[in-house]
Parts: sequence; structure tokens; C-alpha cells
Amino acid sequence: MGGEDTGDLAMLELFRAELDSHLPVLSEGLLALEKNSDQPKWFEAMMRAAHSIKGAARIVGVEGAVRVAHVLEDCFVAAQQRDIRLGPGAVDVLLRGVDVLGSVSRTSAPPLTDAALSEIVAAIAALRQQKEPELAPPTGSVLLELPDLVAAGCEHLRRQLVEHRQRGITSYCLDFDHVREIEPAALTVLALFARVPCRDGSAPRVEVTRARPEVCRVLRLTGLDASWTVRPGQEQRV
Repeated sequence: MGGEDTGDLAMLELFRAELDSHLPVLSEGLLALEKNSDQPKWFEAMMRAAHSIKGAARIVGVEGAVRVAHVLEDCFVAAQQRDIRLGPGAVDVLLRGVDVLGSVSRTSAPPLTDAALSEIVAAIAALRQQKEPELAPPTGSVLLELPDLVAAGCEHLRRQLVEHRQRGITSYCLDFDHVREIEPAALTVLALFARVPCRDGSAPRVEVTRARPEVCRVLRLTGLDASWTVRPGQEQRV
């Protein structure tokens, strides 16, 4: 009997070692997403970490950790597939789940009640029901399909943006699917558009969709992605 107890303790220690290895990945990734939710590189790492914790917890029979790690993994899969968006509120919920897993590795922590465990599992699972809208722009916004942003198209782009501003449009969906190059003159037009407030005094709400990797880099280097929502094209997704 003593041998079995010693074996169980050894397995629990191995499980805690797994937690110590993978929990920092979850915490670091979620804190990065809290600052900028459009960082798909973190999803794969967090999926692997949650999956490893789930497997280790199942081996040692820590069912509470299995349940939490399972819903965390499902959430990261949904986010990677862009079925959901992990904004600050969602990140807070997921960090609570990570805290629950962390409490398992601390022998001094009080045991979590079944009710509290079910509450956090349900809260994380509910995040998967918060679907993102399709690419179609919301009511009161305009969808612009942009050509290559070279010198020849800059004046046309400027006139389009000015016309929509004068109509009182405050929300813009810019489809960058055909944009392979952005020349300096076009960047100037976009930068001015980003800085000048709308007729009601608010900043324009801009969503860039289907942007190629090289275009995303230009938007990032010029700081335009700081105030805009930039969604990469399919070839950049992982």
C-alpha cells in the first residue's frame, strides 16, 4: 500500500512539473492577446500547452484540471480558426481558468469547490458562442474594395474617402484582397484619413480585411494597425 502511495505522489509531482512548464505559455500568450488580440502566432502554442495539461491531468485523475484545460483548448482552436475573437473580457475569463490550473500545483491552495469549478468551465465554454460577424460591414458603414495602392490610384482613393466622410460615414471596411503594393503617396492618404475626425467628431472606425502578409507589415511599421482592426488574408492564417 505504501508503494502505491509513493507512486501516486510521484505521478502528482510529474503532473505539477508539467503545469510549471506549460502555465507560463498560457499566461504569457493571454497577456499578449490582452494588448493586441490579433496575434495568431500565440494560438498554436497555447493550444499545445492546454492539450498537454489535459493529457497529464487525465493520467493522474485530476478531473477538474482535465475539464478546465479541455475548454481552454477548445477556445484557442476556435480563436485560431477565427470563429471567435478574444478581446479583453474574454482574456480575463481565460486567465481565471489558468489561475484555476495554477492552484492545482500549489499544495497550500484551498481546494476548488465543484460549484466554482463548474462556473469557470461554463464561463470559458460560453466564449465559443460569441461568433464574430462576417466580412460584410455593419449598418451605417461602407465597404471599399481597394485596387493596388500605387500612384495612379491614390487620387481615386482620396476622392472616395472624402465623399464618404461628407456623407457622414464613420465606419469603413477596407478590402485589401487586391492590394499587393502600397506606395508612399497612398500611405499619406491613409494616414491623413486615420487622423482626421469624422463629422461628428469621432475617430473613423476602420476594419482592414484580407490583407496580404507584406501589406500587414507595412501597416504595422507605419502604425496604422494601432487604431485599425487588421484581419490578414487566408494565406497568412495558421
